[in-house]
Amino acid sequence: MNNFKDTEDIYLYDGTIEGFFTLVYITYKSHTYPLKIYSETEYIDNIIDTPILIKTDYEKSDIVKESIIKKISNFVYQNILTSFLSKEKDKANVIYEYLFQAYKYSYKIIYHNEIECVTKFNKMTQNIKSEAHKFKGFVRFTKLQNEIYFSKINPDNDILYLLIAHFKNRLSNEKWIIYDENKDKAVFYDTKDIRILEDIKLDFKNSEDEYEKMWKTFIKAVTIKERKNLRCQRNFMPKKYWKNLLEVNV
Repeated sequence: MNNFKDTEDIYLYDGTIEGFFTLVYITYKSHTYPLKIYSETEYIDNIIDTPILIKTDYEKSDIVKESIIKKISNFVYQNILTSFLSKEKDKANVIYEYLFQAYKYSYKIIYHNEIECVTKFNKMTQNIKSEAHKFKGFVRFTKLQNEIYFSKINPDNDILYLLIAHFKNRLSNEKWIIYDENKDKAVFYDTKDIRILEDIKLDFKNSEDEYEKMWKTFIKAVTIKERKNLRCQRNFMPKKYWKNLLEVNV
């Protein structure tokens, strides 16, 4: 990978892991190293830069995914998925540089803490795992009139996916919702199926009437297919739960 050339190019992607992997595929194929990577929502337009917008291609994304697993390790791949849940705005650049080094050192990349990007990547990933572990113990549920348990959380990182398996096992016989207020994202478990919704607002106070209003809003949102991000959900959900993920079977 010594024949990569640095560029002054700024790359934009759609903010998804598939979009990021597509960017990796395209820049690796052209042997170019981006100056900077932004998600479309984070980039602030100006008259100086002319960024290159990468359109997500799932086939290219899958090629990169398989390449990471086969040429580096599944452990590194799982950590990359986890790191992508980070609150850090610069995460795409850190992950890109880490992956670039990982292709040099293969699975041994995990031992190269002398490399700055490895240290940054490990710190970012550990922060996410630590926060998820903390919330597994801190989540508190309120029982609604309709016998559904509800919890509202405000994590820094996008850890909701990392909580699902824990609470599915812990509360397997109960219906529950965990709502990430910071990310406008919620997961609903009805003792059989798991439903994940993105871009949903559940604004309410702690009165019974407001809880019931919130519940009706949630149920209505469940039917909006555009709010599903199936590929992302399956990335972070253990495969054994796919049969219970409602969106997989739609």
